[in-house]
Order: sequence, then structure tokens, then C-alpha cells
Amino acid sequence: MINKWEAGDFDAPGDAQRVVRDASALLVLALKERERLEEHRRKKAGVVHDYAIDFGSARDEIGRRMALLRTARGTGAFFE
Repeated sequence: MINKWEAGDFDAPGDAQRVVRDASALLVLALKERERLEEHRRKKAGVVHDYAIDFGSARDEIGRRMALLRTARGTGAFFE
């Protein structure tokens, strides 16, 4: 199809329009597929609403805060 387009070799007057229409439809299809694959990649990476949630860091921070609470529990730093 590309070779015929570049050479200007069309059998009927409507062939050029058909080739352009078909190429446009293929481009739209390719862009939709690219968007679908990008969405799948983001979901797999844990990206939600354009930002990723780092569950490992969140788990570490929760553990750190719990350790601080356990340490402070016996010091009378909190009201009993």
C-alpha cells in the first residue's frame, strides 16, 4: 500500500481516497492499542491516577512509627 502511494499507482480514481481512509483507520487503531498497552503497564506498575503508590516505603514507615510507639509505651511519655 505504501509503495503504491509513493509511486502514485492507483487503478481507479477512488483508490487514493480508499488508501488514505484505510491508513487513517490503521493509525487510529494503532494509537488506541498503544494507549491500552500503556494503561496495562501503568496498572501493573501500581500507578493509580498518574502516581505510583510505594507500598514498601509505606510498610517501612508504619513499622518505624509502631516501633516508636512501643519504645515510648514504657517511658510514661503518653497519658495512661
